[in-house]
Amino acid sequence: MPVLPSGRRIEFSLDRFYALLGRLELEQAFITADALHDPDDLLPVLDAVHFNEQNGLPYFANYVAADWESRAADWSVADREALRRWFATDSARFHRAEAIQGVKALLLELATDRVYQPESA
Repeated sequence: MPVLPSGRRIEFSLDRFYALLGRLELEQAFITADALHDPDDLLPVLDAVHFNEQNGLPYFANYVAADWESRAADWSVADREALRRWFATDSARFHRAEAIQGVKALLLELATDRVYQPESA
């Protein structure tokens, strides 16, 4: 995750999204995950995590990746440009695509575990 020119460190987390999926009925969780196709589809559920400058501890910044620009109005131009470029990198897009596949694979695994498996003789 990026460290911006100012030294600000930002990460993005799917923890709250996974918690939401866990609270949904499996069918609704599948519908939600099925809506994720493009790496940018993940931006509305990626929570921003900032790090305290004094002690380095992470905290949820109370916005999602899709809304970062409105939350960064007071950041330097260099920081805003660096994060904008980072989101568009092949690496960041690849990792978001991988995360989508991970969400879908996890749901398939959960669904498979719930299907009755008769014991073999």
